[in-house]
Amino acid sequence: MPSYYDVVRMQRCACGDLGLKPTSLNVPASYIFCREDRTVRSEWARKAARERLGAAAIELPGRHCPPVSRPGELADVLAGLA
Repeated sequence: MPSYYDVVRMQRCACGDLGLKPTSLNVPASYIFCREDRTVRSEWARKAARERLGAAAIELPGRHCPPVSRPGELADVLAGLA
């Protein structure tokens, strides 16, 4: 189990602050986003998932907040990742 500081470091990595990749922390990473999101563009989400997390982006239909707009589909994806 990663420490709190490892998790914070991983979150910063996702934003590019430290120049490290979460994969170097031996923590599995996934990136889930909604295709119709007007805040985070799909092209950026796919690129960030691949380059910053070393993961393929998981796309859901819908807008910015899948826990609100697509709770069932999000739960299915998360259950598949567990």
